[in-house]
Amino acid sequence: MELYEKIKDLRERNNISQKEFAQLLNISPSTYNSYEKGNSTYTAPMLKKICEVLHCSSDELLGLNANVTIEDRMILNEIKGNKITLEHISLLTNLLNIDNNNDYK
Repeated sequence: MELYEKIKDLRERNNISQKEFAQLLNISPSTYNSYEKGNSTYTAPMLKKICEVLHCSSDELLGLNANVTIEDRMILNEIKGNKITLEHISLLTNLLNIDNNNDYK
């Protein structure tokens, strides 16, 4: 997937319109549209701003961090936004393991 496709995908997953995204980036909608179609090259400052708006790192966006995917980061951001702690996740994991070990015949 090309960089501009990743950015579009993330923008859409965050339910941000092109117009809203352009406003968040302080550029015109037509300029952003050019980026999203792959007709313009992202500058380093623009990539930094995109990462800030989408709450991801440039390594993740550029595919340089194989251990944490953009999808993983989005899940983590949602967990943080809902104030779910690692303790909650551990408890849920234990509950799921208990359910998976039960025999429902």
